[in-house]
Amino acid sequence: LGLTRENFERDALPALHRFAEFAQLLPASESHHHAQPGGLLIHTLEVTSFALTLRQGYKLPVGAAPEDQIRLAPAWTFAVMLAALLHDVGKPVSDVLVQLFGDNPRQPLGQWQPLSGAMGQTPGATHYLVDFPEQKNYAAHQRLGVALLHALVGSHTLHWLSSDPQLLAQLIAYLDGVS
Repeated sequence: LGLTRENFERDALPALHRFAEFAQLLPASESHHHAQPGGLLIHTLEVTSFALTLRQGYKLPVGAAPEDQIRLAPAWTFAVMLAALLHDVGKPVSDVLVQLFGDNPRQPLGQWQPLSGAMGQTPGATHYLVDFPEQKNYAAHQRLGVALLHALVGSHTLHWLSSDPQLLAQLIAYLDGVS
């Protein structure tokens, strides 16, 4: 990522941990790629690694002066990481049904609502059962990354990214399905 140790520990590591907590052992799909337990996390980390490898071949922001590209490189690289982490983060909202359970496996606690936070934040939840809706809108999850940005990224990190208005605008446009 090219981040300082402090920047990595303050911004990147918490985002990775929050994503892992959010994804749990959810599959990435019902019957296609990464349909196994943990498939969403595996798929997302593979995409993130690939995106960061591709990013090495680009000078960002495009058209900026070379000294600005050098100065802004860590933030733009981090934004590429976030875009990759968030590209499928909406799948638990639109493509998966998660029933939460506590100590009594016969007494469900209710369905997990991903937009309200990670499963681990649900009081009393100890395990879950994954199912898939009969009707699927396969493109819906692609527009939910921007809605879940705050779940993975703290306000300090967003403030750092907003120091370059072009960067935050590009990230939000990507996550919103505009670009």
